[in-house]
Amino acid sequence: MQVVDLEPGDLLCLPRGAVHCAATADGASAHVTLGVTVFTWVELAAEILQAGKNVPAFREALPAGFARRPELRAALREGLLERVDALRGSLDSIPWSMHFCGTSEVCAHEGAGRSFSMST
Repeated sequence: MQVVDLEPGDLLCLPRGAVHCAATADGASAHVTLGVTVFTWVELAAEILQAGKNVPAFREALPAGFARRPELRAALREGLLERVDALRGSLDSIPWSMHFCGTSEVCAHEGAGRSFSMST
């Protein structure tokens, strides 16, 4: 653990996700925390997987007892790869803006490069 003493007017920047706590040595103190909302690759992947509900192959049932049947591992891997390819083919139809832009912003698809811009 690292202890840092700040004086009035000091600014301390911590990386996103840094675990920290604050305490005053004497008297009252006020602080302001500013954060920037960012999205991570795992959130994007989760959104894409949710869109998989619209791909019929993803709604097919897995074989009974698949988790306890190691002989199915190769077939499950192949089946998953086929479904990922099907999902990959439907990326352009995923409504990106619903999750990542909210209702007060507009996301505009900028073309085949899959870059997005936001405006308010």
